[in-house]
Amino acid sequence: MKTRTGYMTENENRLHARGFLTPFQAGPSPWFRRKKFYTNLLRRSAAECLASALLMFVSLSASSAFCTVDEDVRVPTPVMVGLAEGLAYAGLMAATAHISGGHLNPAVSLGILISGHLNVLAALFYIIAQFIGSILGAAAVLVSGLLV
Repeated sequence: MKTRTGYMTENENRLHARGFLTPFQAGPSPWFRRKKFYTNLLRRSAAECLASALLMFVSLSASSAFCTVDEDVRVPTPVMVGLAEGLAYAGLMAATAHISGGHLNPAVSLGILISGHLNVLAALFYIIAQFIGSILGAAAVLVSGLLV
């Protein structure tokens, strides 16, 4: 039964049917009791991890290309490096905004946690996923040989 505050649990629905509980006394079931919460949390964390890895890969690749000095190779300017990082961040944030909010940065996740728009468990998963993604992105740059 749908109430004003959300869906009632089976026990609350039974109590309401017997007249012991009004729909306004029964609140929604807590977020940690919902199975869908954990499935979505893993999916959102995986999106944050992948996006952080791609962002780190693009950022380090662009920065390391700027640091290489060779007469035969054209070195990108600082503006080109900044544009590469900014466009990568904007594109990845737009790609993950509908899945996880597009944080891509532990500082952003912490700020959203402090503002009350994210619960502690989700913020912890996001921050761990972002750190793991950043490490994977840096490792990918090292393996590819783009970092000098």
